[in-house]
Amino acid sequence: MPANLLTLRPPFPPAQIKYLSKIITVPEEVFLYLALLWRKIHLHRSASCEAEKNMEPPEDQIVDIPKERLNFFGGPGKMLLPGPATVAALIKKIPEHKLATTNQLCQELTDQFKVRGTCPVTTQLALQAVAHDGTRKVPYWRVIKGTGGLFSRFPGGVEAQANLLKKEGFAVDRKGKMPKVKDFQQNLVRFH
Repeated sequence: MPANLLTLRPPFPPAQIKYLSKIITVPEEVFLYLALLWRKIHLHRSASCEAEKNMEPPEDQIVDIPKERLNFFGGPGKMLLPGPATVAALIKKIPEHKLATTNQLCQELTDQFKVRGTCPVTTQLALQAVAHDGTRKVPYWRVIKGTGGLFSRFPGGVEAQANLLKKEGFAVDRKGKMPKVKDFQQNLVRFH
């Protein structure tokens, strides 16, 4: 585990981490990594602890794919748990007037790190951390869901993301439960 993670106060006591990692059926190191990343996101949302807020974000980790996720990833191998810095660097490659889905981010990271897969949950948590980090100038709003949907957990929710996308010329369909970018497939970035 990266040294900077050890300096953050874990969000749960060690015994509870062990218990929760068994209930959620992920290895303890994966659970702790996700919990610390979740905590970092919430520290960015509230200015309650400046010392922890200004710490380096969690680094990337490559771990074995948990047994429970073998079907999802298509077999055994290594899985990337991306940190916010890696996700931010990839988002910066999305030019103006282009979009990327979270699935595309995962696939590109999988290719870059030469692993079997990238954890989609960790990728979304890192994406949220990037979105809520006001110190980075990253166009996070150009990342959408695989269906074209917008993210309610971005700063300002779907309305703010919709407004930022409209400024770049995208049309947003507000019919249905969640707003979606119209014809988003035509505007997806090609990383290669």
